[in-house]
Amino acid sequence: MDKEQTTLKPCPFCGGKAKVLEGTTSSIFGHLFYDYCVKCADCSAFLGLYQVGDSAEFGLLYDTEKEAIEAWNTRAAQEGTPEQEATGHE
Repeated sequence: MDKEQTTLKPCPFCGGKAKVLEGTTSSIFGHLFYDYCVKCADCSAFLGLYQVGDSAEFGLLYDTEKEAIEAWNTRAAQEGTPEQEATGHE
């Protein structure tokens, strides 16, 4: 991935710094499979985390880090949001 693809936009809710979280979801024949989500370090907003049924178990939605980053970075910014104030972009 090039730098533009790996750079996470600020959180759309608070303008905080986001990070990619990686989780091990399963192990089949000794091979680990990983899933990803993105979470804001400041307000804990997240994208790609889901609850499994009514249990206390959670799963991560995206199969690759790139998918998680693209999903986090793809959103409609509204005028005057913290994201615009943090980046200076409209």
